[in-house]
Amino acid sequence: VLNPESVAAAAKIFQEAVRNYSGLVTVEVVAKHADGHPIDLEIRAAGATADQGRLRGFRGISRDITDRKKAEAALRESESFLTSIVENLPMMLFVKDAKDLRFVRFNQAGEDLLGYSRKEMIGKNDYDFFPQEQADFFNEKDRLVLGGKIPVDIPEEKIGTRTRGERILHTKKIPILSENGEPRYLLGISEDITEQRKAQADLRDSEELFHSLVRESSDGITLVDEDGIVIEGNDAMARISGIPRKDASGALNTDL
Repeated sequence: VLNPESVAAAAKIFQEAVRNYSGLVTVEVVAKHADGHPIDLEIRAAGATADQGRLRGFRGISRDITDRKKAEAALRESESFLTSIVENLPMMLFVKDAKDLRFVRFNQAGEDLLGYSRKEMIGKNDYDFFPQEQADFFNEKDRLVLGGKIPVDIPEEKIGTRTRGERILHTKKIPILSENGEPRYLLGISEDITEQRKAQADLRDSEELFHSLVRESSDGITLVDEDGIVIEGNDAMARISGIPRKDASGALNTDL
């Protein structure tokens, strides 16, 4: 009836029960149906006693738990798939409980960004890690999400980290509701945009420097696009051509 592995497992449990005079055992085994397909069984047995209370055997029931085991396997596979996605996201992902806003989940990208392990983070809140002003800001947005039961997009927020200094994040916060529609958790996904913001600032500074040099140059300078249309000309070019800067913009380069 049972496969060899199940025979060994069941025998071990029953023998242990006999040695310890325990009259109740539960064991899960794999049996073989008459048509050959496997069946998952749960055996619950109570000891039958003889004189002086010694066990002389067991009486029990067997329950077919094949469907339950399949459902459990499917759930494990689903959880494993979800965990794989969460852990491989390049952005920080965190989950807080709706009541106290304590962290209940944190991914690897979050650990790398903040410099705190998930073991340190789980069960704690923002005030345990971040300056008061930042923690107040995070909590204000959290309550807005949970109170309104709506997602909130935060284009830019600053956050202090353990090893990387202050960073700039683009964060989306989403309420996770229970079956009755009440907030149960808060899901947050944050992208580190520090380098992006720095690059944008550097580009603006570079462009401002370039335009300043053009404006102040004593040589006539004209900027044109690929079609020869004037984009910008400096004061020196206006003096040379006799065309005011405001009139030169949009003209053909050959008109100057």
